[in-house]
Amino acid sequence: MLKISVPPITSFEDLLLNLQNAVRLEHATIPPYLTALYTLAGDSPSVEFARSTIKSIVVEEMLHMSLASNLLNALGGHPQINDAKFVAKYPGPLPMGVGDLTVPIAKYSQELVTNVFMEIEEPEFPIDIPLESAEAVDAHYETIGEFYTAIKNYILQHTTQADFKGDPSYQLTDWFDDGELVKVTDAASAAAAIDTIIEQGEGTAGKPVFEEGDVVEYAHYYKFEELSQGRKIVPADNDVGYAFSSKPEDRIVIDPVSDVINMVDNPAEVDYSDNPRAVLLSDQCDYIYTKVLNGLHIAFNGAPDTMVNALGTMFELKNSIGELLRVPLFEKDGRTVYAGPKYLFSETSPAS
Repeated sequence: MLKISVPPITSFEDLLLNLQNAVRLEHATIPPYLTALYTLAGDSPSVEFARSTIKSIVVEEMLHMSLASNLLNALGGHPQINDAKFVAKYPGPLPMGVGDLTVPIAKYSQELVTNVFMEIEEPEFPIDIPLESAEAVDAHYETIGEFYTAIKNYILQHTTQADFKGDPSYQLTDWFDDGELVKVTDAASAAAAIDTIIEQGEGTAGKPVFEEGDVVEYAHYYKFEELSQGRKIVPADNDVGYAFSSKPEDRIVIDPVSDVINMVDNPAEVDYSDNPRAVLLSDQCDYIYTKVLNGLHIAFNGAPDTMVNALGTMFELKNSIGELLRVPLFEKDGRTVYAGPKYLFSETSPAS
């Protein structure tokens, strides 16, 4: 069972430190999620559903990273992103030592979704969504939301308008759906930004969904639970209001052989030195990944209009990872094992 060790917030300096940790935490989920996304192959309905699900979560994690940066900027701090210390080590714990959970860089699998991704996103009190056949899903009790709740409570209880001394021009307000990227200027808007992060990750009290205008969307934990259970969640006439569908057309079936690229586990621990192409493409991938971090650092530190450049580099990173995933390394159990991204901070341009 995962427990989040929430750093105490007893001073304004603690608040700024925790907000920097929040920016790191939101970013640290993205490389593992992206790798699972990019190793999904094929175009079956189940693969497309899984791909769409994970992509939507990655986009919202970027939103959460942006919201955390807005919070930090509003209070006079500045996100520090283009630094090797910012980057999480994989395999390893998430920033702030998230329990004993070790997060790998690995190809998509149901086990990865269940044992890692759902653990990351699990709310304090997960909703026990039944199957339509009346079978139950085990409930767990985790506390990742407590970290953001502690930040929110400190802001509401201990800050004044004078604390929101950050330059408003540093606030990001574009690049996401209207209303999602909150401009933080006071305690009320700070609380609204934090509520967005919590609700998109965990859902609202008593519901696995969050609502944005007329749009109702499942929170991250329950999106991953659909992939874990291999069934879509549908509205139902029960106490929860939702159930895992028992209809055949709502099954999510991912074949681990034909639907998933057989990427090597934890590429950062793999020596590519005997494969020159893997070395070149891996170095290139690290360089582009670092360019993404540099671009985000600039955008979050006074030049929000440059976010378009960072987003363009993210597409460049996707293509680079795609090339790397086509490089064979060795044979194991009758299958070819392919290279994968290491996500290392490196500002050294790779040799061509």
